[in-house]
Amino acid sequence: MIITQLRTYYQDYTEGELFINGGKRWCWTLEDVGRPTNVKVKHQTCIPEGHYSVAINYSSRFQRYMLLLYNQKNKTVQQSGITFTGIRPHGVNDVDDTSGCIGLAYQTNHNGIVWDKASDDLFHLVKKFIDQGERIDWIITQQNSAS
Repeated sequence: MIITQLRTYYQDYTEGELFINGGKRWCWTLEDVGRPTNVKVKHQTCIPEGHYSVAINYSSRFQRYMLLLYNQKNKTVQQSGITFTGIRPHGVNDVDDTSGCIGLAYQTNHNGIVWDKASDDLFHLVKKFIDQGERIDWIITQQNSAS
């Protein structure tokens, strides 16, 4: 399974569209702001664009099994000397809820607020593919620049 996230960067947040296996838009994404290479503010920076593997493991913070994005064997995200840990797609209401993760929702006002969370549906879909032995890839790229 290939999950593609196409981002648009804004001054105060990052919005995107999520596609599964090249189909139509599956849901919207909401994240913290993008920052220049080598700059990270904990809980306030979206992960770098790139290619990630997806696993399911237990989140002590959320007290349940969740998706986890990573690009290192130790299940972290590393790029240009910066390390991100615990990158989990989950339901959010606005950018303040993302904490460096990817918020997933079916609805957006295109102004930093989303609703109708899509995270549980994506978890169950990914789990089905993983249970069938499929590899899950998550690709994040820039769609365009917001002015």
